Amino acid sequence: PEEQEWVARFGITDPQIAVYRMKQADLIAREPWGGDRRMHREYPFTDEECFSASGLCLFPDTVLNRLRQTVQAPARTFRLLATGALSYEAVPTPTPETADLWVWKAREEGRQYVLGIDIADGVGETESVIEVLAFPGYEQVAEWASNITGPDRVAAIALWLAERYPCALVVPEINKSGILVAYMLQQLTGPFDLFRWRYLERPGLRESESPRIGWETNSSTKGILAQVANLLFLRGDGHVRSAVLYGQMKQCVDLQPGRRWTVEHGRSDRILAWMIAQVGA
Repeated sequence: PEEQEWVARFGITDPQIAVYRMKQADLIAREPWGGDRRMHREYPFTDEECFSASGLCLFPDTVLNRLRQTVQAPARTFRLLATGALSYEAVPTPTPETADLWVWKAREEGRQYVLGIDIADGVGETESVIEVLAFPGYEQVAEWASNITGPDRVAAIALWLAERYPCALVVPEINKSGILVAYMLQQLTGPFDLFRWRYLERPGLRESESPRIGWETNSSTKGILAQVANLLFLRGDGHVRSAVLYGQMKQCVDLQPGRRWTVEHGRSDRILAWMIAQVGA
């Protein structure tokens, strides 16, 4: 049936199919866990296959196929402009490409919210990202991302978003500059609670009387992030709205199963913020 579809759609011949199958068998023999995915990338039939990740993807194809159906254009797009030390104005943008805040849903009664934060240095390289999830359902309802916003401003934007999704749980990553963001959020007054570290990477360890604020990403907790995300996805939860986030997920390769993963030729900032929010929820 697959070959018949190729002939109908692309007009390929039997010898071409034979060569394709021979190369596919060779790649799978050399790379049992990732050869088929690499074949789709190196010998694609569609644009989507061309840009798929080689190697063993962190997210199963069944998960990616389902989540692809949940991706949709944002209802509103904005660029946040600072009007004070802690205040912002959301200016509507004509296109999603010129925005740094994408909103799919405003606050809804009866739902709770989590803000997952991945912090960068704001020097034009990696992005700082805030993902807003609603649950039940683990639905992405808003996304903010910028590679030119410093950590101090990230804290102020998190406050701004928490005011629009009140009673949210805020989960900042505390690696590198994230410590500053967590400290600033502790000093701010707003309708949110801060996530407290529970030493999830150390089974059997008693919870500290004064647990740390925020989420620490390391080789052990990366495994927790991946396990929680795929558990939720495989049971049918989770709605990814952002096409950029979904694109990063397709490119996310598990280099060391459960402990070390990355995005090929790209960034994983939005994935990390999304998964941190999931664990917090």
